[in-house]
Amino acid sequence: MQRKAFTLVELLIVTVIIAMLVGMSVPAAVYVMELVRKTACQNNLKEITTASLSYQTAHSSGKSGGGFPPGGWGGEFIGDPTTGKDRGQSGSFLYSILPNMDQTKLYELPNKATNEGEKEVRSGTLISMPVELFVCPSRRDGFAPPNPSFNLKTATGGVTDPGNIEEGWLWYHSDYAGNGGNNYTEWLTISDPLTADDINAIVESDEYKEAFTNENLVDAKNPDGLGARHRPDRFNTVCNGVIYQFSSISLSDMSNEGSGAIYFMGEKLMDINHYTDGLDNGDLAPAFGSHQNSTVRYALPPGTYSYEDATSGSSTSATTGAALIDDASGLQDLTDMHHERYFGGPHSGSTNMAFCDGTNMAVSNNIDPRVHMALGGRNDGGWIDDENSSTPVSKAHITD
Repeated sequence: MQRKAFTLVELLIVTVIIAMLVGMSVPAAVYVMELVRKTACQNNLKEITTASLSYQTAHSSGKSGGGFPPGGWGGEFIGDPTTGKDRGQSGSFLYSILPNMDQTKLYELPNKATNEGEKEVRSGTLISMPVELFVCPSRRDGFAPPNPSFNLKTATGGVTDPGNIEEGWLWYHSDYAGNGGNNYTEWLTISDPLTADDINAIVESDEYKEAFTNENLVDAKNPDGLGARHRPDRFNTVCNGVIYQFSSISLSDMSNEGSGAIYFMGEKLMDINHYTDGLDNGDLAPAFGSHQNSTVRYALPPGTYSYEDATSGSSTSATTGAALIDDASGLQDLTDMHHERYFGGPHSGSTNMAFCDGTNMAVSNNIDPRVHMALGGRNDGGWIDDENSSTPVSKAHITD
């Protein structure tokens, strides 16, 4: 008996069913792939924080060593092993921990030079070398062309000029940044190479102490400073984070809240349009450079620079008047916004953050601004209540 062929209607029905099945499976596959990438991002933070804690253990015995890796000199300087492994290191905190990640050869690369010209070449190689743990797989591979207006400097004064680079040379960037605190603090301008004596003079200067230390601050509820516990709204000009310019912070500096209630680092907010072109204002320097916003961010809700901004709903900078990200945008990557001071990431719903005790969590992109700020401040007491300072913040508040 001759087999009857499929009718056109039957073929159309089968085609529709297949299309429906494909339509249902593709979103599920995309979701699973993003979940894998987000988990890999969390593991990256875990590895970097573990290396930083290892660094902290080795460098916390002396006052100059501090503990956690320093933020670097700032500006356009990149890492150099000759500047030491304490607050005098010229490069970013990511550069400082390379030996703790079994990357000693990479760390020592500039030190193999016999003259300044060779150091510039080796430093150029250093900043183009990939370290996969430094990038989020949901965002990019880490490579981007140099920004033509940003000239990198070696710690001894050599200049790596993007205007004269070979075509095709790429810098390797990081998607993660250290926690600078819960108030934005402008770093001091460093234009020339520094000696150890120069750095000691800087950190003892009134200008530096005014911007970066909290030795003389007391809580308004306890003006005598006896057992004072600082709240986020008492820090308006002081950097109270873990990583900042010439920082020297150890676990003992976190006695008020404990290391488990303070961010160490997290994903940095970026402009989606500038992931790979080197033009993002918060991504100007490669991973081993110490440009402020490229390797350090602040635990502020988008649209603010200080606690007053957060509580008043201000959406402009008092110093520049530039439009900032609207609060409603949360901490997720956006386009065409001023974002270079904030934490945030490419993941839908949450941003990965690591704490000073080595743990990490996915923090909601719409986290309570008071909780976010309290977790960013060191020795601010971790209080979130405006009128009643009786509620110390912990990780539990993230899921409330």
